[in-house]
Amino acid sequence: MAEQEKPREEKTSRENFWDSTRKTLNVAAAGAQRYTRMVQKKINLAVTQRKIPAVHAELGKLIDDLHAKGETRFLENGEVVELLGKLDHLRQMVAALEGDLEQSRRGEPETPEGTSSH
Repeated sequence: MAEQEKPREEKTSRENFWDSTRKTLNVAAAGAQRYTRMVQKKINLAVTQRKIPAVHAELGKLIDDLHAKGETRFLENGEVVELLGKLDHLRQMVAALEGDLEQSRRGEPETPEGTSSH
């Protein structure tokens, strides 16, 4: 009877080893996925932040061109309003990405809006 118990103990030890290994790998994979999402958000944030100066330059050039043509009511121009709207949208995206990154740093669950890439 002792011989029958010994293989069962070994099997239990092996099962424990593989269960432990599986759990460790799952934890490592979850950490890697979290890190990957965080890095992607940082990339999206940097890309979005770089778009803002480009839109500023485009807006400045447009206003200068309008001024050169003698126009004075810049805020009534559709292109100016469109660029200002684009700036507002970019700033909102930056704020959302920064909020998601801060949540990730604190270990809180992510918001669905922050998971999209623009």
